Amino acid sequence: MHYFLPLPGLFHIKMACIDAINQVHASSTDMWQNPHGLYKLLVLLFPNDIAKLNKKVPPFHMMHDGVNYVLRTSILDAWSENVGDLASYKESGPTWDDIKHHAELVQSSCFETKGV
Repeated sequence: MHYFLPLPGLFHIKMACIDAINQVHASSTDMWQNPHGLYKLLVLLFPNDIAKLNKKVPPFHMMHDGVNYVLRTSILDAWSENVGDLASYKESGPTWDDIKHHAELVQSSCFETKGV
């Protein structure tokens, strides 16, 4: 156990990040009406906990899990738009260079700004 290095502030950093994401993307009533917004996705993930989502500060674990699910599905959706069927792509045995090429395409099409 002497290899374990505790980071006492890491949990609080994660809490602050989740709180910031909630404040920016899911806290106002205008954002609740957006059909493609984070709040609507969280309502789909947690249909029995809408009252908890409407609190000023929703439960950390619910927000943390919900943001992780939304992030993972968004990444998988971007990959499936780029390569087609993910199962057949996996079975084709892509090379590392092919994976890297598709990752760069996903990054450039989804996460980079289109000029300033």
